[in-house]
Order: sequence, then structure tokens, then C-alpha cells
Amino acid sequence: MPQVTASQLRDRYKAYNETVNTRQWDVLLGFLADTVIYNGKALSKKDYIALIPNDIQYAAVDLVVDPESLKVAARLENVKAGVRQTEHCFYQFTGDLVIDKVWTLVVDGEATGPHKG
Repeated sequence: MPQVTASQLRDRYKAYNETVNTRQWDVLLGFLADTVIYNGKALSKKDYIALIPNDIQYAAVDLVVDPESLKVAARLENVKAGVRQTEHCFYQFTGDLVIDKVWTLVVDGEATGPHKG
């Protein structure tokens, strides 16, 4: 299998993120391995997708790709009005450029709009 380039891995991640943001769940299935290890827990594609909140619209503020290990690190900020949330994510891709492992940590999740406590 040919070596994946940094730009190929970056483009694939950006397409994944756009698919999440536009809620194209059927398309998103093509970005995921049959089993996704999410923070150490094995999930089906559908179970992984079910974890994605409906009130997010993520922009990748920082993005680091490593084509040798097929890993992507992203600092994501929710840009949807009324919700402030930052998330740090690491994604492991396979040689076929599907995601098979995800590690994520939400570091901020405070409502900033009309629903603020």
C-alpha cells in the first residue's frame, strides 16, 4: 500500500469533520471502521455516531497530522451560537483512511446563550 501523505490525511480528516458538522450520518459511516475504539471502549459505527451531540458545529482550531503513524490531533471549538465547548481529540486512521480509534477530552462545556444557568 502506498504511503499516505500529510495532505491526504489532513484532507480526509477535514472531510470527516465537515460530514459530522453537516450531519450526513450515512456518509459518515464511510469514514469509520466497523468497530471504533472510543476512549478505550469498542463501539459499532452507529453507536459511535450516536455519541455525537446535536448541538455542536466544530471548527478545527489546531490540527496536527502524522502520516507515518496515521494519527491526527485536533483542538476543536464548537462555533455554534449559545454553546461554548472545546475538545481535544486524537484519531487513529487505518491505511484505508478510515478511523478506528478516537481519544477525546472535553475541556470546556459552558452554555453561553439564553440557556445559561
